[in-house]
Amino acid sequence: MKNLFLFLFGFLSFTAFSQGGYTIENYHIDVTLTENGIARFTETIDVNFTQKRRGIIREIPTSGKFKGHKQNIWLDDIHVANDRFSVTSGSTYEIKIGKSNKFITGDKQYIISYSAGNGLLNFENHEEFYWNLFGGEWDTDIKNTSFTITLPKDLDMSEEDYQVFSGRVNEKTEYGSIEKNGRTISGKGLSYLGKGRALSVGLRFPKGYFFKQERQEKNRATSSRAANQEPSVSILEHDKTFAAPILLLLGLLFSFFKWGRNKKHTPTTERYYPPNNMTPAEVGTYYDFNVNDRDLLSLIPYWGERGLIKVRVDVPTEKSTIFNKYENGIYLEKQMEIAEDAPMHEKYYFEQIFATGHIVYVDDLKNKLVSETQIAKKMLKDEILDQNLYDQEAVKTFHSAPMVVLMFLSFVLGGLSIGLKQWIITGVFFIILGIVFLIIRLSSPKKSKQGQELHNQLKEFRNTVRKPNDTDLVSIAAKDPKYFDKIFPYAVAFGLDKGWLESFKDIGVEPDYYYYGDGRHFGYTDFSNDFNLKKIQNTMITPPQASSGSSSFSGGGSAGGGFGGGGGSSW
Repeated sequence: MKNLFLFLFGFLSFTAFSQGGYTIENYHIDVTLTENGIARFTETIDVNFTQKRRGIIREIPTSGKFKGHKQNIWLDDIHVANDRFSVTSGSTYEIKIGKSNKFITGDKQYIISYSAGNGLLNFENHEEFYWNLFGGEWDTDIKNTSFTITLPKDLDMSEEDYQVFSGRVNEKTEYGSIEKNGRTISGKGLSYLGKGRALSVGLRFPKGYFFKQERQEKNRATSSRAANQEPSVSILEHDKTFAAPILLLLGLLFSFFKWGRNKKHTPTTERYYPPNNMTPAEVGTYYDFNVNDRDLLSLIPYWGERGLIKVRVDVPTEKSTIFNKYENGIYLEKQMEIAEDAPMHEKYYFEQIFATGHIVYVDDLKNKLVSETQIAKKMLKDEILDQNLYDQEAVKTFHSAPMVVLMFLSFVLGGLSIGLKQWIITGVFFIILGIVFLIIRLSSPKKSKQGQELHNQLKEFRNTVRKPNDTDLVSIAAKDPKYFDKIFPYAVAFGLDKGWLESFKDIGVEPDYYYYGDGRHFGYTDFSNDFNLKKIQNTMITPPQASSGSSSFSGGGSAGGGFGGGGGSSW
């Protein structure tokens, strides 16, 4: 393992680079568009420094791409209120804020203002402002984001004329909201941004809103000349450095296979109960090292089995005028408060669901638990990581922030090798090295001896739930009448709930259902149809989607697209 640290140290010696030690609590951007097409930005960034830092570095790229069209922008009037700052420009504007001899901890607000030009897109039938407001290249989480865009003059716009794209960069995920009121268009992100997650806004305007006729003709002539230009040809220099990334790649793979992973285990024992009294959410998270929506939703039947809630279904009747308005008809009825010593994620999510009262209809939770779900997921993952289930040295080495730095640095060196030096082989192997860093970073961490034993038991438990022995099921259900209800939440977390229902249906053993019902008898078919996990997930957790339209960015827009964006770091 020491050899790996020497390898990482040698690799990091290519550059002096640090990250982390802070989070962005709130990030608001005001944009004022002028009639001549200039965009004036004011960014208000509320930062919480958890470690000593001098300040932040804001990076804004000078070019953007849109459907194969590349266009350069320029920035002017850059200013930071009440803080010392410096600006360097090139392929990226870098605004470095803070003093080298002064360190900061705790809360700090930064207000950055600048003007941007040449950022409007001039198409044949319309004009567009397509801007990456919150870039995905920040090296920390951005918890809350919001924006306002003020138009220079009144304009009637349909919902098809303004869109927001938020989520993973280059994906058309739409975890954002947007609305128009007069000349102001405003919105917000509905999930954490930063660390590869971005938010872009696209606005469509009629011809002539910004561009005058003579300017349109000039732009068309410029675009025509650029399209007819022959690309410059560089002489391919002899690549003498390809051995460096190859050796780094081999060293990384050797170190990971020796110190960073566990040996595979093939389950051979049937296990009909979860180990160590783990909750279904904990089981689902630790099994695949990923917090899925199902892991949190498994808490609903888990709370029901423990008597904390009842999960009921309204039966539509001709006389019912209130309950029939609900599409799902499912409602949760709190029977008692959750224990104070319950895991933090479980207690938090329980309290958020019942924040408005002791009876909550699933339909009433639509679009109201998006942020809360993300917070509960992070709490759940952090709680699992805090346990002594992982090899801490391996986690720090292969799954911590430095791995992200090394991955980013590999891609940068790959791009520079190809773009500046024409070292094709070196560049390709640096990019491969970056991909391997990413794969290792996202893989399940190496487990401690205790953790590996527990994970093996979870594999045995999942295999048994996936394909139980009918004879054993009959015997166990006879001794433990509530067995179905106890294990059903774990089947939900594993994604095996449908198969679990079928297993009990086939052996003819009726579950208790004491936590699920409205006074009438339920059969397996009723239960399976009413407790529709996909429908509950889409209602409670899936974020609202922004409006879609027939604009030119429809079908081609994505989070992180357009001009602007970039990101930043601390220093």
